[in-house]
Amino acid sequence: LIVCALSDAHYVEFTFSDGARTRIRTNFSDVERRLTVFDNFYRTARGVLVNFDYVAGINNAEFVMKSGKRVPITKTAVTTTCRKYAEYTFTRMRME
Repeated sequence: LIVCALSDAHYVEFTFSDGARTRIRTNFSDVERRLTVFDNFYRTARGVLVNFDYVAGINNAEFVMKSGKRVPITKTAVTTTCRKYAEYTFTRMRME
């Protein structure tokens, strides 16, 4: 149910599919390590994790989430990130 996780100083803000947000004091690298074991979570920029299951599209180096929220993609990793998202999407389509 996690849509994305954004790091801010020593806090990580989680946004959930119902629109709720929770901010906790934790180490982002720990959150990243725990979530990226799942194929649907991907680091798009420093301190930013996105859940591919909640992405509606990509526009100007940002993921546009189904909720309308925009999540940044590092400019140097746009090609790699878009490729990873496409691979994930096609894998999901084949499984269905």
